[in-house]
Amino acid sequence: MSDILRAASEANVTLPRGVLLWNPGPAFETKAEAHAALFIGADAVNMSALPELVAAAQTGIEAACLSWITNYTANVEAGGTDHAKVVRMGPKGVTILLRLLDALLSRGT
Repeated sequence: MSDILRAASEANVTLPRGVLLWNPGPAFETKAEAHAALFIGADAVNMSALPELVAAAQTGIEAACLSWITNYTANVEAGGTDHAKVVRMGPKGVTILLRLLDALLSRGT
């Protein structure tokens, strides 16, 4: 994990850290689900990486999840969210991710 944090610093990429909640999806969270996630301490929800991270931990593999958060839940964003908003936000994270990956690769990690 420290390699990722050092590479992020070198690439001038801010990596907020928090608690990730997994939701099997494929659906956006309802307002009630979003409130429940906050209540149990989640900072973000995703539909993918967590099962892989758990499997890695169970087999002794050190792993990290880099997620680009593309939308707010219905209880945060007025007017809700939809797939079109997610698609519009996705590309905005590409340059940040590429900078971070370049810094990681140049470190040999």
